Amino acid sequence: MPGQDEGDGPAVLRSDALDETFGDEAVDEADRARVSIGAGRPDFQPGADRWRVLLDPDGRPFCLSPRPAATP
Repeated sequence: MPGQDEGDGPAVLRSDALDETFGDEAVDEADRARVSIGAGRPDFQPGADRWRVLLDPDGRPFCLSPRPAATP
């Protein structure tokens, strides 16, 4: 399963898991768009307001996060 190690123990996210980065306002829009086409939104959000975790239709997690602010 892409993004997760398989085995008898709990699933462990691998580095090839999907992460998407957007501007601050675009995270909400991206969230709504992905949920409208079948992504799930778990109640527990470990990133609170910093990033959003969604689940693809097969239950694999992926993240939506804001792009870091540019530094002068």
